[in-house]
Amino acid sequence: MINRGSLTFWIAKEAIQLWHPTKQGNHGRPCLFSDCVITMTYIVKCAF
Repeated sequence: MINRGSLTFWIAKEAIQLWHPTKQGNHGRPCLFSDCVITMTYIVKCAF
């Protein structure tokens, strides 16, 4: 494979702490992510 470059992100420690989904308690139920995580991933999607 050819190395076509790399991309580095700097994420604040506070955002990383909010990254983990909350536990719902029911097996197989979708995870709930914080608004911060959803916003960050949307910005990355729009930028690239």
